[in-house]
Amino acid sequence: MAGEEHHFVGLSQSGSRKGWDIDGKRRLPVPIERGGGKRPLVMMQNQGLYNCFNTLRAVCLDAHIPMVFMVGQFGREFSNIGHPTSESARSMVRIAEPFLASIGVPYHLLDKEEDLMKLDQAYEQAQQQRTAVVLLVGAPMAWR
Repeated sequence: MAGEEHHFVGLSQSGSRKGWDIDGKRRLPVPIERGGGKRPLVMMQNQGLYNCFNTLRAVCLDAHIPMVFMVGQFGREFSNIGHPTSESARSMVRIAEPFLASIGVPYHLLDKEEDLMKLDQAYEQAQQQRTAVVLLVGAPMAWR
């Protein structure tokens, strides 16, 4: 990441189970590499990940368009941080890793600041495997 420029676009969930509202159209954005070497990052909560499963399957798994997702583990209890998410009392937190594993989408856990190095690894992995790679943000982080 050193010396590179990154652009982050936050998308709010539209309430539709079909995607997000962008310029009046509901869709999951397909990042296309533009000149200048920009690397897109799709950010959402775990609920949004589950809601866009069919689009994720079609775009990343079937069409082999590489995408990196940063997915917040919305609803994760503070008491669960430092423990496996499989022990969470909240189903939306508990099922994220098994869900991704079951559909063959690689994922990495971001639970501490040192894990941010996995961002570069995720981009490389997505390009090499021509698929989606998910970074699961399991704990609140303070960006310094």
